[in-house]
Amino acid sequence: MCNILITGGAGYIGSILIYKLKINDAKIKITILDNLQNCDNTKHITSKFPDICVKKGEIEDINIIFPDVAFDIIIHLGANAYVGESINKPYKYFGQNVNATYEVAKYAQKTKPKHLLFSSTCAVYGSQNVELTETSRIIPDSPYGYSKIFSENILTDAISKDTCLTIFRFFNVAGAIPEFSGGEHHTVETHLIPILVNKVINNEPISIFGSDYNTKDGTCVREYVHVVDIAEAHILAINNEVSGTFNLGTSNPISNLQVLQEVQKYLQKPAKFQFMDRRVGDAENLYSSYAQARLMLGWEPVNSNMQNIIKTYVSWFKRFGEAK
Repeated sequence: MCNILITGGAGYIGSILIYKLKINDAKIKITILDNLQNCDNTKHITSKFPDICVKKGEIEDINIIFPDVAFDIIIHLGANAYVGESINKPYKYFGQNVNATYEVAKYAQKTKPKHLLFSSTCAVYGSQNVELTETSRIIPDSPYGYSKIFSENILTDAISKDTCLTIFRFFNVAGAIPEFSGGEHHTVETHLIPILVNKVINNEPISIFGSDYNTKDGTCVREYVHVVDIAEAHILAINNEVSGTFNLGTSNPISNLQVLQEVQKYLQKPAKFQFMDRRVGDAENLYSSYAQARLMLGWEPVNSNMQNIIKTYVSWFKRFGEAK
Protein backbone atom coordinates (compact mmCIF):
# COMPACT_ATOMS: atom_id res chain seq x y z
CA MET A 1 0.00 0.00 0.00
CA CYS A 2 1.41 3.39 -1.03
CA ASN A 3 1.80 5.82 1.88
CA ILE A 4 1.72 9.53 0.89
CA LEU A 5 2.31 12.70 2.91
CA ILE A 6 0.86 15.91 1.46
CA THR A 7 1.87 19.20 3.06
CA GLY A 8 -0.83 21.81 2.56
CA GLY A 9 -3.15 18.97 1.63
CA ALA A 10 -6.24 20.66 3.09
CA GLY A 11 -5.92 23.55 0.64
CA TYR A 12 -7.56 24.09 -2.72
CA ILE A 13 -5.11 22.15 -4.90
CA GLY A 14 -4.48 19.59 -2.18
CA SER A 15 -8.16 18.71 -1.81
CA ILE A 16 -8.55 18.11 -5.56
CA LEU A 17 -5.31 16.13 -5.76
CA ILE A 18 -6.46 13.91 -2.90
CA TYR A 19 -9.83 13.38 -4.58
CA LYS A 20 -8.14 12.27 -7.83
CA LEU A 21 -5.60 10.07 -6.05
CA LYS A 22 -8.26 8.29 -4.02
CA ILE A 23 -10.66 7.90 -6.93
CA ASN A 24 -7.83 6.31 -8.92
CA ASP A 25 -6.77 4.02 -6.06
CA ALA A 26 -8.87 3.82 -2.90
CA LYS A 27 -6.14 1.81 -1.13
CA ILE A 28 -3.66 4.70 -1.10
CA LYS A 29 -2.94 5.87 2.44
CA ILE A 30 -2.77 9.67 2.68
CA THR A 31 -1.66 11.88 5.56
CA ILE A 32 -2.15 15.67 5.46
CA LEU A 33 0.12 18.13 7.28
CA ASP A 34 -1.47 21.61 7.23
CA ASN A 35 -1.86 24.61 9.53
CA LEU A 36 -5.41 25.05 8.15
CA GLN A 37 -5.08 28.84 8.08
CA ASN A 38 -5.81 30.10 4.56
CA CYS A 39 -8.01 27.28 3.26
CA ASP A 40 -9.46 24.37 5.20
CA ASN A 41 -11.07 21.54 3.24
CA THR A 42 -10.70 19.06 6.09
CA LYS A 43 -14.40 18.26 6.51
CA HIS A 44 -14.91 18.00 2.74
CA ILE A 45 -12.00 15.58 2.38
CA THR A 46 -12.66 13.42 5.42
CA SER A 47 -16.41 13.15 4.80
CA LYS A 48 -15.59 11.74 1.37
CA PHE A 49 -12.55 9.71 2.47
CA PRO A 50 -12.78 8.90 6.22
CA ASP A 51 -9.48 6.99 6.24
CA ILE A 52 -7.39 10.10 5.56
CA CYS A 53 -5.29 11.31 8.49
CA VAL A 54 -5.08 15.07 9.12
CA LYS A 55 -2.28 16.48 11.26
CA LYS A 56 -2.70 20.15 12.12
CA GLY A 57 0.69 21.81 12.38
CA GLU A 58 3.40 23.83 10.71
CA ILE A 59 5.46 22.27 7.94
CA GLU A 60 8.61 23.58 9.66
CA ASP A 61 7.85 21.05 12.43
CA ILE A 62 7.68 18.03 10.13
CA ASN A 63 10.66 16.36 11.81
CA ILE A 64 9.01 16.78 15.22
CA ILE A 65 5.50 15.75 14.14
CA PHE A 66 6.70 12.61 12.32
CA PRO A 67 9.84 11.58 14.22
CA ASP A 68 9.58 7.89 13.38
CA VAL A 69 7.41 7.80 10.25
CA ALA A 70 8.63 7.21 6.70
CA PHE A 71 6.42 7.92 3.70
CA ASP A 72 6.78 6.42 0.24
CA ILE A 73 5.89 9.74 -1.41
CA ILE A 74 6.02 13.33 -0.16
CA ILE A 75 4.06 16.01 -2.01
CA HIS A 76 5.14 19.43 -0.72
CA LEU A 77 2.24 21.72 -1.65
CA GLY A 78 2.02 23.90 1.43
CA ALA A 79 3.27 27.50 1.37
CA ASN A 80 2.32 31.12 1.81
CA ALA A 81 1.28 31.98 -1.74
CA TYR A 82 0.13 35.59 -2.07
CA VAL A 83 2.29 37.82 -4.25
CA GLY A 84 0.82 41.04 -2.84
CA GLU A 85 1.27 39.95 0.75
CA SER A 86 4.85 38.95 0.04
CA ILE A 87 5.62 42.51 -1.09
CA ASN A 88 4.41 43.85 2.27
CA LYS A 89 5.67 40.97 4.45
CA PRO A 90 8.80 39.67 2.70
CA TYR A 91 10.30 38.01 5.77
CA LYS A 92 7.19 35.86 6.18
CA TYR A 93 7.99 34.36 2.78
CA PHE A 94 11.77 34.25 3.05
CA GLY A 95 11.31 32.78 6.52
CA GLN A 96 8.38 30.37 6.52
CA ASN A 97 8.37 29.18 2.91
CA VAL A 98 12.10 28.63 2.68
CA ASN A 99 12.48 27.21 6.18
CA ALA A 100 9.57 24.80 5.66
CA THR A 101 11.21 23.45 2.50
CA TYR A 102 14.55 23.16 4.30
CA GLU A 103 12.88 21.03 6.97
CA VAL A 104 11.14 18.91 4.31
CA ALA A 105 14.53 18.37 2.65
CA LYS A 106 16.06 17.28 5.98
CA TYR A 107 13.12 14.93 6.54
CA ALA A 108 13.56 13.43 3.06
CA GLN A 109 17.29 12.97 3.62
CA LYS A 110 16.50 11.04 6.80
CA THR A 111 13.54 8.94 5.62
CA LYS A 112 14.49 8.50 1.94
CA PRO A 113 11.07 8.55 0.23
CA LYS A 114 10.77 7.00 -3.19
CA HIS A 115 9.47 10.28 -4.68
CA LEU A 116 9.25 13.93 -3.64
CA LEU A 117 7.09 16.36 -5.61
CA PHE A 118 7.33 20.12 -5.03
CA SER A 119 4.85 22.83 -5.97
CA SER A 120 6.72 25.83 -7.36
CA THR A 121 5.33 28.73 -9.35
CA CYS A 122 5.49 30.75 -12.54
CA ALA A 123 6.42 33.70 -10.28
CA VAL A 124 10.05 32.52 -10.40
CA TYR A 125 10.21 33.95 -13.94
CA GLY A 126 9.06 37.47 -13.09
CA SER A 127 7.61 39.35 -16.07
CA GLN A 128 9.00 38.43 -19.49
CA ASN A 129 7.38 39.14 -22.84
CA VAL A 130 8.18 35.70 -24.24
CA GLU A 131 6.77 32.21 -24.01
CA LEU A 132 8.54 30.76 -21.00
CA THR A 133 10.35 27.43 -20.94
CA GLU A 134 12.04 25.70 -18.05
CA THR A 135 15.37 27.20 -19.20
CA SER A 136 14.08 30.80 -19.33
CA ARG A 137 15.75 33.38 -17.10
CA ILE A 138 14.87 33.18 -13.42
CA ILE A 139 14.15 36.79 -12.42
CA PRO A 140 11.46 36.89 -9.69
CA ASP A 141 9.95 40.29 -8.97
CA SER A 142 8.32 39.36 -5.64
CA PRO A 143 9.49 37.77 -2.38
CA TYR A 144 7.03 34.96 -3.10
CA GLY A 145 8.83 34.14 -6.36
CA TYR A 146 12.21 34.32 -4.65
CA SER A 147 11.04 32.03 -1.85
CA LYS A 148 10.03 29.41 -4.37
CA ILE A 149 13.26 29.45 -6.38
CA PHE A 150 15.24 29.29 -3.13
CA SER A 151 13.12 26.28 -2.20
CA GLU A 152 13.72 24.65 -5.58
CA ASN A 153 17.46 25.06 -5.08
CA ILE A 154 17.35 23.60 -1.58
CA LEU A 155 15.60 20.47 -2.83
CA THR A 156 17.78 20.09 -5.92
CA ASP A 157 20.91 20.27 -3.77
CA ALA A 158 19.69 18.16 -0.85
CA ILE A 159 17.65 15.32 -2.31
CA SER A 160 19.49 12.08 -2.94
CA LYS A 161 19.56 10.54 -6.40
CA ASP A 162 17.75 7.59 -4.82
CA THR A 163 14.68 9.83 -4.44
CA CYS A 164 12.82 10.90 -7.56
CA LEU A 165 12.43 14.72 -7.44
CA THR A 166 9.72 16.43 -9.49
CA ILE A 167 9.30 20.22 -9.46
CA PHE A 168 6.14 21.72 -10.95
CA ARG A 169 5.90 25.42 -11.77
CA PHE A 170 2.19 26.18 -11.68
CA PHE A 171 0.60 28.82 -13.88
CA ASN A 172 -2.61 30.20 -12.27
CA VAL A 173 -4.58 27.18 -11.14
CA ALA A 174 -8.36 27.50 -11.54
CA GLY A 175 -11.59 25.53 -11.94
CA ALA A 176 -13.28 22.90 -9.78
CA ILE A 177 -14.80 19.43 -9.60
CA PRO A 178 -18.56 20.18 -9.49
CA GLU A 179 -19.46 16.90 -7.78
CA PHE A 180 -16.90 17.30 -4.95
CA SER A 181 -17.46 19.85 -2.17
CA GLY A 182 -13.73 20.48 -1.66
CA GLY A 183 -12.16 23.38 -3.50
CA GLU A 184 -11.55 27.12 -3.20
CA HIS A 185 -12.80 27.68 0.34
CA HIS A 186 -10.24 30.42 0.92
CA THR A 187 -10.44 32.58 4.03
CA VAL A 188 -9.65 35.56 1.79
CA GLU A 189 -10.17 35.02 -1.92
CA THR A 190 -7.46 36.50 -4.15
CA HIS A 191 -7.84 34.40 -7.30
CA LEU A 192 -9.21 36.25 -10.31
CA ILE A 193 -11.88 33.85 -11.58
CA PRO A 194 -13.63 33.25 -8.20
CA ILE A 195 -13.60 37.00 -7.56
CA LEU A 196 -15.10 37.78 -10.97
CA VAL A 197 -17.76 35.08 -10.77
CA ASN A 198 -18.82 36.10 -7.28
CA LYS A 199 -19.01 39.80 -8.13
CA VAL A 200 -20.86 39.33 -11.44
CA ILE A 201 -23.42 37.03 -9.81
CA ASN A 202 -23.96 39.54 -7.00
CA ASN A 203 -23.90 42.64 -9.23
CA GLU A 204 -20.91 44.05 -7.36
CA PRO A 205 -18.36 46.44 -8.90
CA ILE A 206 -15.14 44.94 -10.21
CA SER A 207 -11.67 46.49 -10.18
CA ILE A 208 -9.17 45.63 -12.91
CA PHE A 209 -5.68 46.67 -11.90
CA GLY A 210 -3.76 48.24 -14.76
CA SER A 211 -4.99 49.27 -18.19
CA ASP A 212 -1.73 50.52 -19.71
CA TYR A 213 0.39 47.38 -19.94
CA ASN A 214 2.11 46.58 -23.21
CA THR A 215 -0.46 43.91 -24.09
CA LYS A 216 -3.22 43.56 -26.66
CA ASP A 217 -5.84 45.31 -24.50
CA GLY A 218 -3.66 46.97 -21.87
CA THR A 219 -4.41 44.47 -19.08
CA CYS A 220 -2.15 41.77 -17.64
CA VAL A 221 -1.81 38.53 -19.60
CA ARG A 222 -1.82 35.14 -17.88
CA GLU A 223 -2.71 31.53 -18.54
CA TYR A 224 -5.03 29.39 -16.46
CA VAL A 225 -4.68 25.67 -15.78
CA HIS A 226 -7.58 23.57 -14.56
CA VAL A 227 -6.94 22.12 -11.12
CA VAL A 228 -7.83 18.64 -12.41
CA ASP A 229 -5.01 18.91 -14.96
CA ILE A 230 -2.64 19.88 -12.13
CA ALA A 231 -3.69 16.77 -10.22
CA GLU A 232 -3.25 14.60 -13.31
CA ALA A 233 0.34 15.87 -13.75
CA HIS A 234 1.16 14.67 -10.23
CA ILE A 235 -0.37 11.27 -10.90
CA LEU A 236 1.56 10.90 -14.17
CA ALA A 237 4.83 11.86 -12.48
CA ILE A 238 4.23 9.38 -9.65
CA ASN A 239 3.12 6.51 -11.87
CA ASN A 240 6.02 6.96 -14.29
CA GLU A 241 8.63 7.90 -11.67
CA VAL A 242 9.65 11.02 -13.58
CA SER A 243 12.22 13.47 -12.23
CA GLY A 244 12.70 17.02 -13.52
CA THR A 245 11.31 20.54 -13.53
CA PHE A 246 8.15 21.20 -15.51
CA ASN A 247 5.99 24.18 -16.43
CA LEU A 248 2.32 23.36 -15.98
CA GLY A 249 0.75 25.92 -18.29
CA THR A 250 -1.36 25.91 -21.43
CA SER A 251 0.58 27.86 -24.11
CA ASN A 252 -2.68 29.82 -24.44
CA PRO A 253 -2.40 33.27 -22.83
CA ILE A 254 -5.46 35.36 -22.03
CA SER A 255 -5.78 38.89 -20.62
CA ASN A 256 -7.62 39.90 -17.45
CA LEU A 257 -10.17 41.80 -19.50
CA GLN A 258 -10.77 38.76 -21.72
CA VAL A 259 -11.33 36.59 -18.64
CA LEU A 260 -13.97 39.06 -17.43
CA GLN A 261 -15.62 38.96 -20.86
CA GLU A 262 -15.72 35.16 -20.76
CA VAL A 263 -17.30 35.22 -17.28
CA GLN A 264 -19.96 37.68 -18.45
CA LYS A 265 -20.62 35.54 -21.51
CA TYR A 266 -21.04 32.34 -19.51
CA LEU A 267 -23.23 33.94 -16.83
CA GLN A 268 -25.10 36.00 -19.42
CA LYS A 269 -24.83 39.02 -17.14
CA PRO A 270 -23.10 42.36 -17.65
CA ALA A 271 -20.44 43.44 -15.19
CA LYS A 272 -19.79 46.80 -13.61
CA PHE A 273 -16.04 47.32 -13.72
CA GLN A 274 -13.46 50.05 -13.54
CA PHE A 275 -9.75 50.25 -14.22
CA MET A 276 -7.50 50.97 -11.26
CA ASP A 277 -3.79 51.73 -10.94
CA ARG A 278 -1.33 48.90 -11.38
CA ARG A 279 -0.50 46.80 -8.34
CA VAL A 280 3.09 46.32 -7.21
CA GLY A 281 4.31 42.82 -8.06
CA ASP A 282 1.87 42.12 -10.92
CA ALA A 283 3.73 40.77 -13.93
CA GLU A 284 2.78 42.11 -17.36
CA ASN A 285 2.97 38.74 -19.15
CA LEU A 286 3.19 35.23 -17.72
CA TYR A 287 2.63 32.37 -20.13
CA SER A 288 4.56 29.24 -20.96
CA SER A 289 5.36 26.32 -23.14
CA TYR A 290 4.40 22.99 -21.57
CA ALA A 291 6.35 21.00 -24.20
CA GLN A 292 8.63 19.46 -21.56
CA ALA A 293 5.66 18.14 -19.55
CA ARG A 294 4.14 16.74 -22.73
CA LEU A 295 7.41 15.04 -23.71
CA MET A 296 8.42 13.61 -20.34
CA LEU A 297 5.05 13.05 -18.65
CA GLY A 298 2.65 12.65 -21.56
CA TRP A 299 0.70 15.51 -19.97
CA GLU A 300 -1.83 17.69 -21.76
CA PRO A 301 -3.98 20.42 -20.14
CA VAL A 302 -7.12 18.86 -21.59
CA ASN A 303 -9.51 20.48 -19.12
CA SER A 304 -7.98 23.93 -19.25
CA ASN A 305 -9.91 25.86 -21.87
CA MET A 306 -11.36 28.97 -20.25
CA GLN A 307 -14.98 28.03 -20.93
CA ASN A 308 -14.57 24.75 -19.06
CA ILE A 309 -12.71 26.40 -16.19
CA ILE A 310 -15.53 28.92 -15.72
CA LYS A 311 -18.26 26.30 -16.21
CA THR A 312 -16.85 23.93 -13.58
CA TYR A 313 -16.17 26.71 -11.10
CA VAL A 314 -19.64 28.27 -11.45
CA SER A 315 -21.28 24.85 -11.09
CA TRP A 316 -19.22 24.15 -7.96
CA PHE A 317 -19.76 27.63 -6.53
CA LYS A 318 -23.53 27.41 -6.84
CA ARG A 319 -23.53 24.08 -4.99
CA PHE A 320 -20.73 24.42 -2.46
CA GLY A 321 -19.24 27.90 -2.59
CA GLU A 322 -20.90 29.05 0.59
CA ALA A 323 -20.24 25.79 2.44
CA LYS A 324 -17.13 26.64 4.44
